Amino acid sequence: MKDKEQRFSFPKKGQKMILMGFDGAMPYFVKRFAEEGKTPNTARLIKSGFFADAYSTPPCDTPTNWATIATGADTGVHGVTSNSMYGPDVGSWCVIGNNGRRLRPIMII
Repeated sequence: MKDKEQRFSFPKKGQKMILMGFDGAMPYFVKRFAEEGKTPNTARLIKSGFFADAYSTPPCDTPTNWATIATGADTGVHGVTSNSMYGPDVGSWCVIGNNGRRLRPIMII
């Protein structure tokens, strides 16, 4: 895994893809434990798929970053900041529910 250059290509239309995110996991340790054989299932997933570090978008918390992953947009575009978002159409902050997003996600599971 160390010297292997990984290339990502988007799945073709109709193909399915699974995105796995380990919230709070440190990529250094994920790779290290996989290489040391301590997490063989993770090592197999990395070998047969794709592994990349993810970088946070401010504010650096779970709801904001998952909204960024799901939409492909940053906080200024999708409007999710923690468990709330600013609704310019109503001029106030609101708690995020199922319909609390400005953009369609890239994929819906």
